[in-house]
Amino acid sequence: FSSAFRFRRLERAAHKHILRMIRGYIHRARFKKIIAKVMRVQAATRRHICRRDFQAWRHLVKRPYYARVHHATDLGENAVGHELKVIITIMDVHRHRQLFRFDSSPMAAATSPAKARKRGSSTVDVVRWDQEFLVPGTPGNVTVVATVVRMDAQADKFLGQGHIAVRKTDLLLKLGHGPIELQLRTQLLTVRDSEFKLKEMKQIPDHVPTGKVLIELGVLNSMYSMCGSLVGPHPDVMRRRAAPAAMLNTSRAMGRRVPWWCVVANGKLGLYRRYGDPHPNREISLKRVDIFVQDGGETGAFSIRLPDKKVWSFETEAVKPRSLVPWLFALEYWKTTTAKPLPALCASEFSTLVNFVVFNRSGQYPEQEEAEETEGQEDGEDEADHDHGFAHHLSREKLARAAEAAGESSRVRLPAVRRYIGLVYNPMFT
Repeated sequence: FSSAFRFRRLERAAHKHILRMIRGYIHRARFKKIIAKVMRVQAATRRHICRRDFQAWRHLVKRPYYARVHHATDLGENAVGHELKVIITIMDVHRHRQLFRFDSSPMAAATSPAKARKRGSSTVDVVRWDQEFLVPGTPGNVTVVATVVRMDAQADKFLGQGHIAVRKTDLLLKLGHGPIELQLRTQLLTVRDSEFKLKEMKQIPDHVPTGKVLIELGVLNSMYSMCGSLVGPHPDVMRRRAAPAAMLNTSRAMGRRVPWWCVVANGKLGLYRRYGDPHPNREISLKRVDIFVQDGGETGAFSIRLPDKKVWSFETEAVKPRSLVPWLFALEYWKTTTAKPLPALCASEFSTLVNFVVFNRSGQYPEQEEAEETEGQEDGEDEADHDHGFAHHLSREKLARAAEAAGESSRVRLPAVRRYIGLVYNPMFT
């Protein structure tokens, strides 16, 4: 009896253990499914929050772009026989500020007599401007306003106004957007002049705005085009012909330093005296300058050497030196892509190039012989110096010796060889 009772007890205990294991497995499986669903929900929530924050950051980042004015149609009979222009203004509606204003060239409005007789009235069919303006940089939460006015001697006459809220679209976030057609309506936003003063614009009695204006926002690649505030030389220092030390020194005690609003776009560096100026105070072609970074600096700073050997130093207002990397990338991109094509070299010129590299590495040059200057040595010398700010070790004497060692030195075009040597010894390429 005792053995049978013990056997039943063990059997019940084994049965309970098996049931407990099965229930534990079922609960663990259910818990894993619940945890996986919770993790998916959390991941989706984090992804949504990150995307929302990233889109908000993209809208707040200032970037340069082009505002193009194509044409306007069906402006009404009040526009016939007058000169018309379009005023493009970039508005910050939330802060009630006008950031930029660009005025197109006046164009005479005319109508087609055949279409006028067919309609029984005289209205302007198409007025073409086909102009573009570089906006030095705005965030994505702005409003672009296009105002069509009729130019008169006393005051401009209002014909119509159209606007689009860029903050509600992705016009400044993606490339490849086409033209935008804006319907002209009554004046909704106040237009100020270039000095940000309110300019009175007369209304035409009994005029109802009609027609449309076609504009386009050309977004630039943010990797190669950027804008921001840099500290650089004072305009008086830039106009000064001598004083390279004051230009090169980044210390405020040694040279006058002022903030500039800088824009890198389409191979040029535009320097604006303040944010809001429609046109740059200085404009530098990047294909004719040399860019280098000073070693040992605590802040992000770089220098630009101009064709006339002046050196202008700029530094970012950010504390971290890595803020300088996007500027250097954009500057180097436009310098290399907009450079002039290299000329073809003949056999003697190629030998001159090889001899110069070999002699320069070994530090030994053949003795200079008494000979007349090679043909074409002075021709284009200044142009080559302007194109490449070489190091001091590149001299005419060394290059002439390399040409003499190559033979037929009278046929060697030294300026053409110097351009190839610049690719070898320019610090931006090594």
